[in-house]
Amino acid sequence: MPKTVSSDKCTIRYPWHVPIQVDLFDPVQQVAIRGDFKKLKAKGLTEKVVVVQLGVTFPFVTQAINLRKEMDLRQIDDPYQLQTAPPEDYSKFRRHLHPRFRLVADSDEATA
Repeated sequence: MPKTVSSDKCTIRYPWHVPIQVDLFDPVQQVAIRGDFKKLKAKGLTEKVVVVQLGVTFPFVTQAINLRKEMDLRQIDDPYQLQTAPPEDYSKFRRHLHPRFRLVADSDEATA
């Protein structure tokens, strides 16, 4: 059934309004093939053969390789990590540290 929006002056129908369902728990392809890629490479297969066997494109395998290298470098097992603060080298996310944005209490409120 198309979505209908009505007002006093006109009625608009949106025939393209189709509800969709998105599964946010499916890992991205680079993460999904990471384990299979590691097993196939351990068997001594080349990257081109692994691409054919996994049925993915070469850029996804390259990204999976880079992800595995980065995870090995950081010594982590899970590619999804909780971030509680922005990285230190992101200047746009550090505006709250600028002196202009410091909160200074009034002297009357500070003693109360």
